[in-house]
Amino acid sequence: MRMDSNKKRFEAMYGSVHDERELRWHREEAPPMLEKAVQTGSGAALDIGCGTGVQAVFMARHGYSVTALDFVPKALEFAKKRAGVTGVKINFQEADVTVWNTDQQFDLILDSGCLHSLPQNVLPAYKANILKWLKPNGNYLLLHFGKRSLFSFSLVGPRLRSRKKIRQLFGPELVLKEFDAQDRGGRALFHYRFVRRRSS
Repeated sequence: MRMDSNKKRFEAMYGSVHDERELRWHREEAPPMLEKAVQTGSGAALDIGCGTGVQAVFMARHGYSVTALDFVPKALEFAKKRAGVTGVKINFQEADVTVWNTDQQFDLILDSGCLHSLPQNVLPAYKANILKWLKPNGNYLLLHFGKRSLFSFSLVGPRLRSRKKIRQLFGPELVLKEFDAQDRGGRALFHYRFVRRRSS
């Protein structure tokens, strides 16, 4: 699937709702790994595929300087409204994560549901950007619908990838420090915390 068709699909889904709570993936709670990360860290954070801004606002409320990306304008409308109501300042960017460019580096990068929507051919560009943006010893948190066995597959929706495939994708530069698997609507939602190796 090309990125432009992926974008149109998400624009259609956001365009069909008037309230963010109607989105089937919408959750108000922060992932446990993110809750832990903000309690033990600080600095600059990047939210990739921020959607309606739940996690971007959560990080900002815990003292992070947050940049939040999404390529769907209506998602950013929801997110900006949420930030305004809660009184936090967030640098929102309408952008495709595979082509967005910044010289800034981040202490914490969160991807809650973006990577598993990306086609295989853009993964090298995605990884290159993560490595460029993440500071040494910085945390990269990934929530990704996972593939538990050879018989796990999805004809529509998120692309299921095994824990092994995800580790291979980000190794050796990123080291897996924590992993958890939760059930979400009958699917396995894998939670990863990677740390960026220091350059030797």
